[in-house]
Amino acid sequence: MAWTPNYALIMLISVTLFFSVFCVVQVLNFAFANLTNKTVPSFLKLEDVNIPLKLEKYVSDTNNREMDYENLKKVADVTIPRLIKCLKDSPHIVNYDFTQLEKLPKDIESHYHDLLNKTKIFRDIYIHKHAYYFGPWIENYWINNFIDKPLSYFSGVVPLFIQWTDIHVHDFSDNKTAGTYTGPYIPEHQKMAELISPLLRSDVVYITVIQDDEGVRRKLTTLRPNLISISAGGFGHIAIPLIKGELKWMKPPKKFQYDVGFYGSHQRMSRGP
Repeated sequence: MAWTPNYALIMLISVTLFFSVFCVVQVLNFAFANLTNKTVPSFLKLEDVNIPLKLEKYVSDTNNREMDYENLKKVADVTIPRLIKCLKDSPHIVNYDFTQLEKLPKDIESHYHDLLNKTKIFRDIYIHKHAYYFGPWIENYWINNFIDKPLSYFSGVVPLFIQWTDIHVHDFSDNKTAGTYTGPYIPEHQKMAELISPLLRSDVVYITVIQDDEGVRRKLTTLRPNLISISAGGFGHIAIPLIKGELKWMKPPKKFQYDVGFYGSHQRMSRGP
């Protein structure tokens, strides 16, 4: 039976959303996976990653055991220079010396655990709902799946676990604007740059996942240009799809009637193809 135009478009959008979820999970896992044959996803081989094979023995194993500073430094010496190239592309850099990022600080381990403790106020916040979806969202997946990993899992980069969007949405929630919110303390979105910047250092490369369409805000990006954003909101260094939940797998049709579908509303501009 031939597909009608409406059904074809619905199928196209459904399949696109499914592969978006799949790609995000693979990107996050691969981006921080320990680069060994045991931990790289099955569809990739170590030689495809373009990492010197001599570093393989320095990477922590699937038991996520910590590695000592010297071995972590060897891995970071490969990772950090590549990320510096990405950071330099930001249009918000003001007189920042990237050479200070080239050497991994010896106290990087203690700094990581100290940061985890000091950023607790930006986590354990109620998850916002939207369009009849109650979460978890990509930031929540990022935190839940990676916060227990040792620092060595991130190859010399320090992860920043913050519920950026949940905090932002709370700012314009009904009980917040009405002054009736009585729950646990939630930081003000407008003050995020001032609250987070003092916790970060200029000699460390940080990375975070965010879906907020304002990103981590320009002020924080200017204050801390050594923070890399994996963004689903269109503002950041590394783009990932903006998704809502998970969809059950559907077998795609052998042929689509349309190559591209556009969707949006009369009230706001299209979110894209």
